[in-house]
Amino acid sequence: MSWPLVALKDCCDVVGGATPKRNVAEYWDNDIPWVTPKDVSNLKHPVLQDAPEYISKLGYEKCATYLLPENSILLTSRAPIGNLAIAGRAMCTNQGFKSLVPSAEVDSKYLYHCMKLYSPKLQALGNGATFKEVSKKVVENFEIPLPPLAEQKRIAAILDKADAIRRKREKAIELTDTLLKSVFLDMFGDPVTNPKGWERKPLSTFISKLTSGSRGWAKFYSDEGGKFLRIQNVGFSALKLQDMAYVQAPENAEAKRTLVAPGDLLLSITADLGRTGVIPDGFGEGYINQHLAKLTFKNICPYFVSHYISSKGGLSLLSASDKGGVKAGLNFNDINEYQIFDPPEELQRQFSATRTKIQCLFAKNNRTFDTYESLLASLTQRAFRGELTANDLDKIEAA
Repeated sequence: MSWPLVALKDCCDVVGGATPKRNVAEYWDNDIPWVTPKDVSNLKHPVLQDAPEYISKLGYEKCATYLLPENSILLTSRAPIGNLAIAGRAMCTNQGFKSLVPSAEVDSKYLYHCMKLYSPKLQALGNGATFKEVSKKVVENFEIPLPPLAEQKRIAAILDKADAIRRKREKAIELTDTLLKSVFLDMFGDPVTNPKGWERKPLSTFISKLTSGSRGWAKFYSDEGGKFLRIQNVGFSALKLQDMAYVQAPENAEAKRTLVAPGDLLLSITADLGRTGVIPDGFGEGYINQHLAKLTFKNICPYFVSHYISSKGGLSLLSASDKGGVKAGLNFNDINEYQIFDPPEELQRQFSATRTKIQCLFAKNNRTFDTYESLLASLTQRAFRGELTANDLDKIEAA
C-alpha cells in the first residue's frame, strides 16, 4: 500500500527564525530557549529539551523569530540542510531553520521519522554559492507520504521502539570505550600528574625503528593489493579500516621502508596530532602515507604506548610546545624526546590482555549496533511505503 503524497504547507506551518541584536544586552536573558543549527547537529535523542542560549521576551519581540510550540519539528535549512529535532518545550530558533508546526492531523513523531528519511532529497533542492540553503517555498512544496493519523501513530511507535534499542546499543559502545580509558588510568595514572610516581624516559629508549610514510602513492592505487593506511585510518588508540585504500606497491626501497608489521605503532604527525593505532596480528601487507609515522618498539608494549599517547594527558604532552603554543606537526626529534612512563612489563601485559577482552566486547556491541541500524533503516523504508505489518514490533524485540 502506498500513502498519498502531501505538500508540507498543506499539513504544517513552515516557519523561520531570527537572531536578536547581539549588542543589546536586554535582548538576551533567561526567558526563551533559542536554538542554532549546531545545537541539533549531534543529538543522541530525537527530543531537544533545552538550548545553550536564551533570549529575553523583549529580544523575541524585537526580532522576526517564531515561538515554536512543544512537539514542533526543528528543521535546519542551511549549514547543513536537514538536521532534525523535536522541540521538547516552546522555543525559538535562529534564521538557519525552516521548522514545521504540524497540524492536528499530523503526528509529530511520525513527521520526525519521515523527514529524517527524506532529508537527503530535501538537501538536493538546496541552492547557494557559499553554502547550500533551502527556501521557505521549497520546504512548503516538499511532499511527504501521509497516512491517516492512527496509522501515523502506529508507524511512529514501531520506529521509536527500533530507534530506542539502537540508541541503547550505541550507548553500550560508548561505555565500552570509556571503560578502556578508565582501566588505563586506574593501572597507570594520568601522564601529566603521574600519581603513581613512574619513572619517565624518552620514547627513543624503546624505539628500535622510526620512519614516516611518503608521498607519490596515488599512481599505485588499485581495487586490490596491499592496504594503504592514511590519517583517516588511525583514530585515538584504534585503527579505523572502514575507508581503506589499496595499492599495487612497487618493489623498491621506499615501499620496503614504509611496509608495516604486526606490533608497529602508527602515529599521526600532521593534522590531529596523537592519533595512534597498533598493527594487529594477521593484518597482512600494508603501507603508510606521509601523514603517519611508524614506530617499532623493544621492551615496551605498543598498546600501552598507544593508549598513553592518545589519553587526554598524553595528548597534552604531545601537542604543547616549549613556548606554550601548539605544534602544527611532529618531527622525529619530537617523537624521540617524548617522555613516557616505564612501568613493569608484567603490568603492561596485564593491560594488553584486559584491552583484548574489552575490544572483543566492543566488537560484539558494534555488530549488534549494526544489526539494529540495518533493521531500523529497513523498517523506515517499508513504513513510508505502507508495508509495515503487525509482526514488525515482534521482529524488533527478537532482533
